[in-house]
Formats: sequence, structure tokens, C-alpha cells
Amino acid sequence: MQGGGVPPTRLESPWYVRLMLGGAGWLAALFMLGFVAAMLTWVMETPLASIVVGVALMVACWWLHSRIRDNDFISQLGLACSFCGQALFLYGLVESLDLQFEDMLPWLLIMLMQAILAWVMPSSFHRLISSLGAAGALVVVLFHAKLLALSAPLLLGLGAWLWLRHWYWPGQVARCRPIAYGLSIATVGLSYLNMGLQPAWELGVNEVFGQQLVPLWSSEWLVGLVFLGLVWALLRRARISPPSPKGLLILGCSLALALASIRAPGISMGLSILLLGFANGTRLLVGLGILALLAYVGFYYYQLDISLMAKSGWLALTGVVLLLCRFVLGRFTSSSGGSPGGGKPFAGPGPQEAPHA
Repeated sequence: MQGGGVPPTRLESPWYVRLMLGGAGWLAALFMLGFVAAMLTWVMETPLASIVVGVALMVACWWLHSRIRDNDFISQLGLACSFCGQALFLYGLVESLDLQFEDMLPWLLIMLMQAILAWVMPSSFHRLISSLGAAGALVVVLFHAKLLALSAPLLLGLGAWLWLRHWYWPGQVARCRPIAYGLSIATVGLSYLNMGLQPAWELGVNEVFGQQLVPLWSSEWLVGLVFLGLVWALLRRARISPPSPKGLLILGCSLALALASIRAPGISMGLSILLLGFANGTRLLVGLGILALLAYVGFYYYQLDISLMAKSGWLALTGVVLLLCRFVLGRFTSSSGGSPGGGKPFAGPGPQEAPHA
């Protein structure tokens, strides 16, 4: 910049203008797709043509998002073209290989396609949607593999690893954050579904899910292990040795909380999301964790499959453990002067602190 002046700021359109432009983009895409369906019926009749046209539409979406930025109309048009291209590509692939969606292979192909699109597409919103699609397909793949109980802890672990590590790849932060958000949102939604299905799992009702290699009730225990692993990783990032007295105290409180909430599913998951948001200084993720905790507790309390006495007892036990952990950590913090152990707080490297490769 010459002359030491203030760089010009880019004026952003108001939200309602962006909303109308986005709606205009979807409307234009629908007219275009209707024209293709009416005039080019051979595309739907030939699997190879569907694959070629689908790939061409996804490439067109990538080109639009790469070359024409900060244009809401073009962005929404490219997104609609991508969705249409994905549908045509999968339709042609399934028809050409004579696949059935009752099998694992189509869902495995969907998962791989969505994972590739989440990585290569320049649009943050497209990466978010594709990561959600990949997470959903992964759940179906694990269901077919009789490992459905691993879905929630696996998604939580992948999301936590990405949130904790993406600051260490300075050139990939913009690419990794939408994917991490997608995995976190998918994890919250899956945990909410698990809460509704847990009574059937505990009773051994497998008419819908069939025989599983890993018991379905073990999902919440595995989520608790991921929660403890997250606390361990945050301790190391805060330069607090986990085997030290300070680290053992924090790990002990985390273990007590995980065990107390094992009968109130979703609390360990919500706390993990909340910790990740706090550690990364991301208010949106903190809000997602708080909303998840409120939704989990409310859903659990109004669940009719469990007696009110049992629900009240477990929630009260979890509250008592929380208060005891707060009391113990508060006394330890005040006696050591600062954060637990007097070391570095949990808040990890932000954009300005991210180490370079």
C-alpha cells in the first residue's frame, strides 16, 4: 500500500439483499435444471451420460466458486448445480453398477464423494453441507458393518481432532473449519437420535438394527472415553502434565462427571463440544455446546420410557458431581493462584498463535 493510507473496506450487502440474491440463484438453477430434464431426456436414460453430466456440473460449481467470489447469486447457482450434479452422478453410478441402497457399497461411495467435495470445493457453505453428508453416510456404513455403536464416538473424535489440530496447518484453516463445524453438528444430531433409541437398546430390541458386533448401549461409554481423551489433549496443550497432581485432579473430575452422566446420555457429548469451543475461542461452537446440553437434558427429562424417579436421581447426581468438581477445582485454583496448576489456560492457539509448518 502506498502513501500509508487506510485500505478501502469492502462493502457487504445487507442480509436481506443476500437472501433475495440467494433465492434468485436457486430459482435460476431450477429453471436450468428443468430445461435439461425436458430437452435432454437422454441424460436420464443413459447411466454414462448421467455420470458425465453430473461430473461436468460439479466441475462447473468448482469453477464458479473459484473464479467468481463475493457474489451471492453466482454462489447459490453453483451450489444448486453441484447438488444436481451429485444426484446425476450417483444415479448413473448406481444404475451402471446395478447397486442397491440396501447394501453398504452405495453409501460408501456417497461418503467418499462427499469427503472429496468437502475438501476440494472453495465454498465454505458447500464444505459444511458435504461434511454433513459424509458424516450421515458414515453412520449408514457403520450400520451395515454392524458397528453402529461406534458412530457417535467416531464422529466426535474426528471433529475434536480436527478442531485441535487445524491451527497447526496455517494454509488449511479456511478449509478445515467448515468441515469441523459439519462434524460437530452431525455429532450433536446423532447424539440426540441416540437418546431416543437408548431405551430400546438397553432392552435388547434389535428388530430394527439387527445383531451388532459392538453392543449399542456401549456408545455412551465410548463417548465418555473420547471426552477423557479430549481433556487429556487439552491438558497437554495447556502445558500441564496429565500424570502430575494437577493433571490427575482435572482428569479425576472429568472421569467422575463422565461416569455420573452415563445414564443421562448426551451430557458428555455436549460438554465435549463446549470444551472444544472454549479451547478454540469459537463462540459459535460454545453456543452449539450449550444448546446441545439444554436439548439433551430437556429431552432426557421428558422421556416417557424412564421413570421420573430414575431421571431425577441421575440428573441430581450429575449436578452434585458438577458442584463438587467446581468446588475442588476452585479451591485448587485459588490456592495455586491462576488457572488450574497456575499454568497456561485451556484456550489454545488462535489465528495469531498458530504455529507455522
